[in-house]
Amino acid sequence: MIGREVEVERILGHLYTVRDASSSAEPGTAVLITGEAGIGKTTLLHHITSLAQAADFSVLRCTGVQQELGTGFSALHELLRPTLGRLHLLPHQQRAALMTVFGLDDGTSPPPDRLLINTATLTLLEEISAQQPLLVLVEDLQWLDRSSASVLTFLIRRLAHTRTLLLATMRTGEGSQERWAGLGMVHLPLAALSPQACEALMDELTPPIDARTREVLLREAGGNPLALTELAAVIQDTDLQSGATLPLRLPLPQRLEKAFLQQLAPLPEATRRTLLLAAAGEDARRSEVIAAGAELGLVPLDLDLAETAGLINVEGEHLRFRHPLLRSAIYSSAPYSVRLQAHLVLAGAIQDPVRAAWHKAAATPAPDEEVAAELTTAADIARARGALIEASAAYERAAALSPSPRQRLQRLVQAAELARLAGRPSQASRLGEEAMPLLIDPTRQPSVAVMAAVTRWRLSAGRGSWMERVTDLVDLAEQLRGAQRDQHPLERLSALTAAAVGVYVLQPAGALAERVRDGLRSLQLPAPGDPTAWADQQVGLIMLDPLRYASRWRGRLAELTSTVSGPNRLASAAEAIHDLPSMASAWSEAVERAHYSRAVSEECLALHGRALSRVLGGDLPGALADAGLAQRIAADAQLPIIRAAGQVVASRIHTCRGDLQAAARALGEAAQVIGPSPVGKLNAELNWAAGLLALTEHRHWDAWVHLNQTHSHPVIAAWAIADLAQAAVQVGKAADVIPRVQVLAEANLTYGSPHLSLLLERSRALLSQGERAEAAFQRALTHGSASGTPIELARTQLAYGQWLRLADRPEESQTHLSAALRAFEGTSSRLGIARTEAALRTAGVVMARGRGGALDPVDTLSPLELQVAQLATTGLSEEEIADRIYLSHRAVSSHLHRALAKLNLTTRAELRQAFAPRARPM
Repeated sequence: MIGREVEVERILGHLYTVRDASSSAEPGTAVLITGEAGIGKTTLLHHITSLAQAADFSVLRCTGVQQELGTGFSALHELLRPTLGRLHLLPHQQRAALMTVFGLDDGTSPPPDRLLINTATLTLLEEISAQQPLLVLVEDLQWLDRSSASVLTFLIRRLAHTRTLLLATMRTGEGSQERWAGLGMVHLPLAALSPQACEALMDELTPPIDARTREVLLREAGGNPLALTELAAVIQDTDLQSGATLPLRLPLPQRLEKAFLQQLAPLPEATRRTLLLAAAGEDARRSEVIAAGAELGLVPLDLDLAETAGLINVEGEHLRFRHPLLRSAIYSSAPYSVRLQAHLVLAGAIQDPVRAAWHKAAATPAPDEEVAAELTTAADIARARGALIEASAAYERAAALSPSPRQRLQRLVQAAELARLAGRPSQASRLGEEAMPLLIDPTRQPSVAVMAAVTRWRLSAGRGSWMERVTDLVDLAEQLRGAQRDQHPLERLSALTAAAVGVYVLQPAGALAERVRDGLRSLQLPAPGDPTAWADQQVGLIMLDPLRYASRWRGRLAELTSTVSGPNRLASAAEAIHDLPSMASAWSEAVERAHYSRAVSEECLALHGRALSRVLGGDLPGALADAGLAQRIAADAQLPIIRAAGQVVASRIHTCRGDLQAAARALGEAAQVIGPSPVGKLNAELNWAAGLLALTEHRHWDAWVHLNQTHSHPVIAAWAIADLAQAAVQVGKAADVIPRVQVLAEANLTYGSPHLSLLLERSRALLSQGERAEAAFQRALTHGSASGTPIELARTQLAYGQWLRLADRPEESQTHLSAALRAFEGTSSRLGIARTEAALRTAGVVMARGRGGALDPVDTLSPLELQVAQLATTGLSEEEIADRIYLSHRAVSSHLHRALAKLNLTTRAELRQAFAPRARPM
């Protein structure tokens, strides 16, 4: 390949590394090839493709389309079309996701989440590369449809463990080169050809050109190979060897476009008009262009002449211009009215309703409700296929074409919500702000007004404006109430339940909570009653006023599981009234429901909640697996706040397991993301985790400072009360904690929580002396047996055992310390095991093969290995596990084999015993 020997060698180095890699290596690489138009990017790809095929590579390719008309995943479909016969190799949900995306299902499946689509694509590429090395070619990356580009972003970060080389080209000055290079792509810029290479290239031109023309071409082409060949063609076609009519003194792309247009001049008018149709419908099929041309009196021969002239390539139904600049030149040089006519006839010829709607919109310069309605239908089709970015764009264009302000408002709000779901917060915020001036009277469009307000609230989550958005929801609900004070109850309920969640997690000072509570209480739901509406109302009230509703609902929240619209909210309501069994079941239900409805962000939140619940329940391995999965999914779905919340829970788990370095690392990373967050619950969880770590490391003043700040959320403050008491005793602040214990004890008369009773009595024991302390310890142990929180019970037994030892009652001390040790071993709490063993030795007990808190083999597993191993114990297949945790089944198999090796096991059947509760003899 003339002039590109260095670049070819660099790419071949990557190619052969992929080909020759062992199964344990991570050879996968992505290379970004950049350069100006015509510099030879496509030629380089063609050359590498031939070499790869000779080296027994499988090759997949796709090309970005400059005028993509909102179909969504078109480039992904082009890339994966040759592999659709292998979809049966994918796990069920992943297979279903791709079938929905490509319109191959029966149309009844829910829209697939983008993470599921991403994972399915990666799994498919893994399957192919496991059989033979794979070359993936992405041409004109800057024009890739946005949904396909999103998938590609995901893939690039995860190709390392596959035998895959991805080569992508991007035109300099178009697209975000820095963003793609920031994903870890190897950057390969193509510079101008050297004068020697240009001379060699001109030697191959036919007919030969003279020295004068060579001199002009060499000067004007600037080392651009396409300029050399195309400008030479202009000279040869016009029989002018002086170069005087070359389109000089223009930027190179414009010179090339002028050169292309000069080559069109000899063609018949009908052929030029046919080429315009192909240029206007770059994604159009050959038969569609011919059908559109028939409306203008054109015939198939007109297209054949363009192919004969070498201007387009025809492969079956696929049309491809010789170069994108040729298409751009043809389209941009046509008069505006002619371009509109081209799009109009294409709209009539194209059967696909989505592409037809976009062509009709391109032919419509003024508002038109019929066209807007067709775009709305196109948006709904794109949404059903999971192409949320394109669906949002279709709604936005439909809004622009809507004559009615009411319709324009509704479509802008839909566009904003879809942009939010697609992970485009900036775009969603812009659309929301554009919609707000149209919302003059919310009572005329109450459902649209509520959707707009809820979208803005969700976009502000974790930010400084979140409180303001919650206030907006309450203001809207009060405005919708109307003069009769009973209008639009269901719309008000939607606004107020969202506000209730905001109040629960934010815990704002002032009257906001009271306004939400009063609004929910005053709702008069339609008779005979909507069970879901009634359940949502009750859950909102429980979150806002737990003391009032605890006695009514404690132990009965499961009655609402089948009717409440959001199981996450039900779990929060259980938290609020300290009903731990209901909380655990609600979080598990929330995880299941979110997973099977493909609501990944809701699944992340539910996994975080279940992880916290499992920590309380003493299931540290399960909690770590949930927290790890929540973090990984949140990272993949670009949900940094939820990922940070998962890290906070993971920090507490690491502290319990004695891995203090991991705890500090997770806590530090979470704190960087959370910062001075207005979210009271998240701040409280962060400070609780930091306080526990500080207590463990004997940094008592730090512990006191952090644990004091858990007051930003009443539930977390209640759960941390005994830790606060422990820190207070160490820093001489016991008197400050006693009133808090008394207030919480009064509340617990209503809650009736054995867990809180255990914590309160341990707090009293730590804050007291003598007989009062002992009585409190004994009451704590009584409550602890029914609390369902074995780690807190074990901590209480340890504290009581140490107290008894200091009281010179060694036999009683050993009894309680031994009970604490068994409890800590049953929860895999290495920190508790180590401290209890040390206390037992101090009490004079000779330990049988004491481990001193040594690692249990299960504790050596990574979070992913732990998750896979736990799911394997339930009897799920590798494919089923892959669906549950968004991995390929090959990745699942790899993690499972590593887990078995670490546990020194050989079969799945042995895993159940490895995960069974263990205790050893004294």
